[in-house]
Amino acid sequence: MKAKAIFIFFLLLTAQRLAARPQNGDQTEPYLWPTDASTHLTSTFCEFRPRHYHAAIDIKTWNKTGYRIFAIDDGYVYRVRVGATGYGKAIYLKLRDGHIVVYAHLSGFNPALTHLTDSLRLAAHQNRLDWFPPAGQFQVHRGDLLGYTGDTGIGVPHLHFEIRDAQNRPINPLQFYRRSIQDHIPPAMVQLAVIPVGVRSTVQFKPDTLLLPLPAGHSTELEQPIYLTGQAYLAVKTLDRADGVANRLDFYRARLWANDSLLYQVRYDRFSYQSTRFIEVDKNFSLWRRGLGIFHNFFRHPANRLAFYGQTSQGGGLLNAHCLRPGKNRIRLEVADYFGNRTTLRFTLIYLPYRQLHLYTASRLSRDLLLGVVSREPVKTFRATWLAVNPHQQTVPGSVHFLSRNVIQHQVYTTMTVPLPPSDKVWWLQLEAEDNRGIPFLPVLVGEWSRPAQVERFRFRGTVLGLWGRGNVNLAATHWPLLHLGPDRWFLAAPAAQALTDSTLLNLLPDSLRRQLAAWHLVSPTSNLTLTSPDSLLSIAFSPGVLYDSLYCTIKIKRHHTALPPMAIARSPVYQVLPFDQPLNQGAWLQLHLPDSLRSLLGLGLYYLDRKKGWLFLPHAPDQWRARITSLEQFTLLQDTIPPKLAALRTRLTSKSAATGLRFHVEDTCAGIYREDQITVKINGQWTPFDYDPEENELVVPERFVPHGRSRVALVVTDNVGNTARLAVSAYRF
Repeated sequence: MKAKAIFIFFLLLTAQRLAARPQNGDQTEPYLWPTDASTHLTSTFCEFRPRHYHAAIDIKTWNKTGYRIFAIDDGYVYRVRVGATGYGKAIYLKLRDGHIVVYAHLSGFNPALTHLTDSLRLAAHQNRLDWFPPAGQFQVHRGDLLGYTGDTGIGVPHLHFEIRDAQNRPINPLQFYRRSIQDHIPPAMVQLAVIPVGVRSTVQFKPDTLLLPLPAGHSTELEQPIYLTGQAYLAVKTLDRADGVANRLDFYRARLWANDSLLYQVRYDRFSYQSTRFIEVDKNFSLWRRGLGIFHNFFRHPANRLAFYGQTSQGGGLLNAHCLRPGKNRIRLEVADYFGNRTTLRFTLIYLPYRQLHLYTASRLSRDLLLGVVSREPVKTFRATWLAVNPHQQTVPGSVHFLSRNVIQHQVYTTMTVPLPPSDKVWWLQLEAEDNRGIPFLPVLVGEWSRPAQVERFRFRGTVLGLWGRGNVNLAATHWPLLHLGPDRWFLAAPAAQALTDSTLLNLLPDSLRRQLAAWHLVSPTSNLTLTSPDSLLSIAFSPGVLYDSLYCTIKIKRHHTALPPMAIARSPVYQVLPFDQPLNQGAWLQLHLPDSLRSLLGLGLYYLDRKKGWLFLPHAPDQWRARITSLEQFTLLQDTIPPKLAALRTRLTSKSAATGLRFHVEDTCAGIYREDQITVKINGQWTPFDYDPEENELVVPERFVPHGRSRVALVVTDNVGNTARLAVSAYRF
């Protein structure tokens, strides 16, 4: 069978070479352009994908299938894959210079390859194929027809086109096609993020990320300065386009300077599949997970082992006292596409020491508020603003009347009064100050002075940056920084090495908040520990290397609030593992300890919550309830006893419809069908190959596998938790 298939392959390949050579792209390029669909791109090399880089350029096929693809140079067929997921139908060539070329998501191969892959699949009774022919056995020449563009695997119709080096590392294909693609449009910087790092770092006097929309233009400068205390790094959301299409592309190269010193550079030329997961620290995972878009970090994380960054060392790009001078600093960012179009952004960064005013008294005197503040340096000016607790109310400016200023043991004590606002609504006073050089202190907020300290509501994010809270909490006794950020909102900086079980911290907190914080546990990149849910049924095991950074983590139990898949039954509560917006390096292990009362039930499976798609099956070994996870999610146990839905869509093939084949609807709305080996098709009792599209819930039996006349077609489909459906119909080919 195999020898006959190879002989037919050579006959068909010789016949196809008599066809006209393609006339596409710039013929003076090192390689031939791979398709006659277009020379427009829909995605560029190294764009962000969850957990990995895009290893190719995507070529536009105008939302159609069936355009020709060609051998870009002499070589041989190195690998052929057929599958319902991933790359779908794909051809790999090894060129005479050692490079490997990948054409993916194809609708089909040339007649020679089609006959060969059909023979191999039929012989093995396997719909999936991953075949490596003997080296050099199937030679191809520049311009040979290899197959046709499609949409198999995943996504809309397009051609996924990769070039890899001899070590199988993806390289940027654009270096071989400088004249084939027309691009005169510079990338745009859409939004800037300034992200504080460390417990004593603030941006614009707040310990949280600053997000700024950026003005349009290819050389822009921010009008207002940005104030930084401690250390921070920058991240930018970008948008690039090329001539003739509206698709969103990514940049190729970026750089960052502070005071004309180059701090950071990146250029996307080549990467290794072994390090592709580091994209989650190259791009900003937290902002992406929070639904804010894809931002590029102008900072090389210390754990980042990618090779994109030139002379930038691990940890490079961090803005701190080592690269900034006190006061004004000139910051410049640049992004460029592969064709030299570039955009720059400039702004002033004012670097300040960590200086905070401390309030030592606050009392009400009739219609005035008496305040006493202490600082290590003299204060030249104070500015007061009344903030309403109701965010829909406007702020009211206040006036400051000085009473006294005294220096005691190198500290400056200042007393003043501020008239209360005219209404009796609940207000907070924001007090801002500057020293003799005009450099601001961190602002102080004063409010609720007439009420006892209590926690009415609060929120908490467990990271090493600190503890966020809501409520009137008096933590003046702690030596850790406490910033009041607004009415009823505060931030307490807790050192990364300080466990939340430390009584020094917890004893300062109200009982309700103390109980909440006690559930959070410090996990470091070197930790080897297991977190367990409050009911002891679900655990997450962290081993050394799982995390990039130290985090406070917890597992919360929640009720189901998101709609379940149709007919699914919840057999556990929702286990929410936090924080959800921090990336994992190596995967952690989730283990569900199934109660005895559930062990006999059929159709059980682990699921995680996708914010767009709802509850999705989490792959795990049957009856083991253990799964590797690469992000912290919401998890649950569902029971699905409903078999997949099967329906015949086309069972009669005539000369007009034969090219599309027999069509069936195959769908499972709960556990799903992840692999085509969960599907069997037989025609007249004989195993038959098919094409399965899990995105469209469609199965097609190509007409070449359908005998003439009347046939009996049988489908057997099993979902991910073992529910099986069967369908038998008569089919006709005239």
